[in-house]
Amino acid sequence: MNPDLKILLTEDGSHTLFSTLFNSSYHSMHGAIQESAHIFIKEGLTYLSEISDNTIINILETGFGTGLNAFLSLQWALHNKKIIHYTGLEKYPVKIEMADQLNYPDLVSNGELSMAFKDLHHSNWGEEIQISPSFALHKIKIDLNDFDVTVPHFDLIYLDIFDPGVQAEFWEEAFLNKLYSVLNKNGVLITYGAKGSFKRALKHVGFEIQERPGPPGKREITRAIKSV
Repeated sequence: MNPDLKILLTEDGSHTLFSTLFNSSYHSMHGAIQESAHIFIKEGLTYLSEISDNTIINILETGFGTGLNAFLSLQWALHNKKIIHYTGLEKYPVKIEMADQLNYPDLVSNGELSMAFKDLHHSNWGEEIQISPSFALHKIKIDLNDFDVTVPHFDLIYLDIFDPGVQAEFWEEAFLNKLYSVLNKNGVLITYGAKGSFKRALKHVGFEIQERPGPPGKREITRAIKSV
């Protein structure tokens, strides 16, 4: 077990983790699945598929965490007959014993994808693993400060880290510039963050901003487009 983590139940019946190290939960207490499905799948992945005809989608997640965003993306790929190559960056991996207790497969797929969810966490770090014909996963254990890829590669970025009060440096221009540099043209960054200073930093880096309605408990979220 992760000694600094404990499992909590959110309002939609799905689990989240609470980190005593960061004094923060991984997902909204209004509903973990509800939040991830709205922000990252509906406003991120589904939107990208509507503006692009790519059959292969390269996704980068900053903060693999519980694996919920990856799991919902896998389900989406299966349903929409797309292929996703998913890269998840994480400094503090959730231990397998704790991940196995999370209830996402039962709530999302009536348990049909339980083995796929397990595979997300049981797969080796540092190598690309084919979870299904539609979904390849590459988990990288890394401090985000050490993330230095600068070649455009990704179509979609899930910026899903702790809020600026906890991890301020990853909401600021220097790190956002790194994310901009790894996005392909017309690539999308999606996040729950919506502070004015954050959006100004995105614009200064070169993103076009789209203010979008948030899930329950969150008035607004941010979608950013690399249009050049």
